[in-house]
Amino acid sequence: MQELQGIRPRELARRLGFPPSTIYRRIRNGELPAVRFGRALVILADDLENFLKANRQEGQEDGRGRRRSYGGGKVEAVSKEVGNV
Repeated sequence: MQELQGIRPRELARRLGFPPSTIYRRIRNGELPAVRFGRALVILADDLENFLKANRQEGQEDGRGRRRSYGGGKVEAVSKEVGNV
């Protein structure tokens, strides 16, 4: 049986630098899958990875010919961390 790996919404918000309400809103709207274990709400690593891939924003030019990214490094680091917990 595969070991389940995941992260709680507040911890994910803290690591990404978002308010927890942003994560909980995505869960409530059905955009980000989460599993309830008793009273604990957990976002499974595979679901987080799929969510991030589906919502990835490519960098855009900043008007000076340079590409801007949208926190991809931080998001990818958290995604890898959650998968390795």
